[in-house]
Amino acid sequence: MHMYTEEALGIVVSFLTFCQQIRSKGDQPSNEDILRFSKLFEDQITLDNMSRAQLKAINRLLMLPTIGTNNYLRFQLRMKLRQLRADDLVCFFCMYSIATTKLTESNIIVFLFWNHN
Repeated sequence: MHMYTEEALGIVVSFLTFCQQIRSKGDQPSNEDILRFSKLFEDQITLDNMSRAQLKAINRLLMLPTIGTNNYLRFQLRMKLRQLRADDLVCFFCMYSIATTKLTESNIIVFLFWNHN
């Protein structure tokens, strides 16, 4: 028998409650809820369980080819996800370097201002 932490069990209970609310009440999930629970699933597992219609819809949304076998559509999506992750990483490092540069410039300006008098 597996030993689960209280934190893991709490996440499972909150996810089940979330699913029940969506199914029974028809509530619209918030973006925060979707993002919080989407981290629980790996992309490959989710893509492998999608129907052809779902694969085509996502490919169309991302402006990818919608003609081909299901495996080809999944492959296209995986490559696009890989590209998006790489782009996000580049953007993160660019933003970090810009923020560091601006902070350094700000410190120099403040230093010069206070030491000028």
